[in-house]
Formats: sequence, structure tokens, C-alpha cells
Amino acid sequence: MPRSVSRVVRRGDTFYFRIAVPRAHHGLIRLREVKVSLRTCDPVEARLRGRLLSNALDVWFRDMKRMAHLTADVL
Repeated sequence: MPRSVSRVVRRGDTFYFRIAVPRAHHGLIRLREVKVSLRTCDPVEARLRGRLLSNALDVWFRDMKRMAHLTADVL
């Protein structure tokens, strides 16, 4: 990868995405970290998928304040 994309890590030949769950949401989500495989060994594709996932989760965490009435199962 030419430039490092935060939250994207390489293990062996496969790229993975990792993001810490904000402390305010630990009780609601019951996770401290989200870890998923990006299912690619191509650095360019990993960067694109990582950015999309990063942006989506950042927006979701921001909007969770408005969804405080929902249960963890619904989220």
C-alpha cells in the first residue's frame, strides 16, 4: 500500500478492518472493537473498502445518539 489507511491492517495476504467502538457505546453495542475481513489481498481494493467501511461506521457511531431508544438486538 502506498499510503497507510487508518483502520486497515494486513495479516498474511489478506487485509482486515479494525475500529474501536467509542466508550459511550460499549454498553449498547456490547463490543469494544469491530474487526472484519475486507476479503481482498489487493492493496488498492483494501483502501477503497476500508474507507467505505470507516466512513459508514463513523456516521453510524455519530447517529447512535439519536437511536438511544433502540435495543442492542435492533442495532
